[in-house]
Amino acid sequence: MGLDFNIAFLPYGSKWKLHRKMYHTTFNKQVTMEYKSMQIEKAYRLLGNLITTPLKYEKHLNM
Repeated sequence: MGLDFNIAFLPYGSKWKLHRKMYHTTFNKQVTMEYKSMQIEKAYRLLGNLITTPLKYEKHLNM
């Protein structure tokens, strides 16, 4: 998902309906809960990296 596209600026129509359906399928509460353990793991990894090498924060944030 690039930053050059935003569904909020699409005019209402078939393309808008398709994108809304894709967003709903991907980002509904039930689906996002499946990613919770991975998000927690990544957060712990980031915190560990920041503690051990804080001056490399930019590298850690881009991983």
